[in-house]
Amino acid sequence: MKNRSPSPSEGFTESLRVNTALVRFRVKSLQLKTIAFKIGPRTKTDIVLAYIGRNGRSAGH
Repeated sequence: MKNRSPSPSEGFTESLRVNTALVRFRVKSLQLKTIAFKIGPRTKTDIVLAYIGRNGRSAGH
């Protein structure tokens, strides 16, 4: 019998809005930033870039 790692109890199988809310719920940081994009000339797929940002100046400065 093979050892199996437990499967995740949460996954990105819902709508983009629900998935973004799921990330916000798990991260629990006011520094979590999200930017929505549409990509692809034909499909115009909705994506969200999520990152932990800083207040004020960017990390490169």
